[in-house]
Amino acid sequence: MDEQQRLRTLMEVGHEIRARLLVEDHQLTLKDIYTLCFHIAQELHGGYPDLRIMVGDRMSEHGPSQHHWLELPSCGIFMDPAYDEIDPFQPVRVGKIADEEFICMYRNGLDSRFDVDDPRDRPEMLYQARTAFDPERGVE
Repeated sequence: MDEQQRLRTLMEVGHEIRARLLVEDHQLTLKDIYTLCFHIAQELHGGYPDLRIMVGDRMSEHGPSQHHWLELPSCGIFMDPAYDEIDPFQPVRVGKIADEEFICMYRNGLDSRFDVDDPRDRPEMLYQARTAFDPERGVE
């Protein structure tokens, strides 16, 4: 598969997962973004064994915010399935890790070392409340 075809395929998968999971129009939380990444990774992990979910900062006009994105190091490609906060006409962004725009926008990226087969890495397990109060879920 050539690079342009790979980029198109990744973009299609990203849009398909977004359409399936995001039924309400609201500002995405970090859990929502991880959920998108997790389901995209489930869909793609057979064809891309080095696929990883990253956690770090995404820069915007409002400064850095914690974010998740996907990287495929062997292909030098990244995917941001929640780019609509920056560009509403481009909800899924796929590009090259070596591009200057990527280097300037995504910082402090750490590999989350997730495993699609490990139930502990499922979004509902990773983002469950750990205290008596969780700002996203309220009081337990």
